[in-house]
Amino acid sequence: MSHPQPSPSPEPVEIPLELRLAEIWGKYKIQMVAGAILVLAVAGVHQATTAANQNREAQAQALLDQAVNLQKTEGKNDGIVSVESLRKTFSEFPGTLAGGQALLLYADSLFQAGNFNESATAYTRFTTEYPKHPLLYAGYYGAASCREAAGALDEAVSLYQNIRTKGPKNDLWRGYAMISLARCLEIKNDPAGARQVYDEILTNPLPDSLKRMAQERRVRLG
Repeated sequence: MSHPQPSPSPEPVEIPLELRLAEIWGKYKIQMVAGAILVLAVAGVHQATTAANQNREAQAQALLDQAVNLQKTEGKNDGIVSVESLRKTFSEFPGTLAGGQALLLYADSLFQAGNFNESATAYTRFTTEYPKHPLLYAGYYGAASCREAAGALDEAVSLYQNIRTKGPKNDLWRGYAMISLARCLEIKNDPAGARQVYDEILTNPLPDSLKRMAQERRVRLG
């Protein structure tokens, strides 16, 4: 199975990013939206389940695909139809991988609409209900980004710090959380704290694009 290559050196708030999760997901295309995520395509779920569970997962996936296609065609419209399709997916198929993905998309839709508190609630619901989902730390990252976007900088720092402490050292979303944490520390006039986070990124098994970003900001700080 082939996988897309990651885009070079994206800023989490601006540039699309390809996320590869082999063994579980065939392909995700993820776009960072002001620190949150928008999943544009999903395919190839592989999981050892019973026949009944496989059928339920397939039904959830079909409904999610419909919602994703609606998101693509609605463009700059209000997106009400696709949002309702996402809600239907995670409401009717709780516990499925596609249901969890729909909940993430729903949280991001709220984020894009500027409903940061509601979005944070949806992201938190995802991390609570899907603790073994392969995109768990994307949910944690989205919740933290909501607090940052809402201007609750201290809360955002605490949430980013929690991801830094508990996330696997090679987890992509932990890396983005650390970049965001360092940025927040710079805003809070704590350059020493920001340098420490950037230095940690450089020593962790994270993508080169993140390390280049950290290096550039580390040099700028002096």
